[in-house]
Amino acid sequence: QYTVSGDVSGVKCGDLFNEDWSKRFIGDVVSDFSIGNPSGEAQAHGKLKVLNGSLTALPVLDALAAYADTRRFRELALSEARTGWNWKKGEIFLSDLVLASEGLARLEGNIFIRGRELDGTFRLGLAPGTLANIPGAETDVFAPGERGLVWAPLRITGTLDDPKEDLTDR
Repeated sequence: QYTVSGDVSGVKCGDLFNEDWSKRFIGDVVSDFSIGNPSGEAQAHGKLKVLNGSLTALPVLDALAAYADTRRFRELALSEARTGWNWKKGEIFLSDLVLASEGLARLEGNIFIRGRELDGTFRLGLAPGTLANIPGAETDVFAPGERGLVWAPLRITGTLDDPKEDLTDR
């Protein structure tokens, strides 16, 4: 049995993600971690932050940009990007995940990554007026909430190569 704890800094998102995702998620990663095998099987957990982060070329962001008739969503500068993480038997669980662009958008939730499969439940908050061009979007799909944003539930499924979301159809 063993346990190793530590922290990591100075790692680029591109060093952690595959080629496709490394072009979409840019920033500097810092993380604390603990790795061990208390039950005989290796597992790890920790907390991770991305500093100087940005997201670009995500289908859901491109859809928001098209619906909102604005380019602000095409590349999203992140004011906050953090998550707790657990790894065990090839499964990753990201908990209390937050991706936020101050005054524009905020994503909060949890996601399982099993192999290449995704299964996540989130809340998406947008600045009021963002979807004013879509009749009913800010009253039927989104509801006013904290931080001065309008919020809607969001489910992410599919695979790392072909993620699916349930918000666009609503």
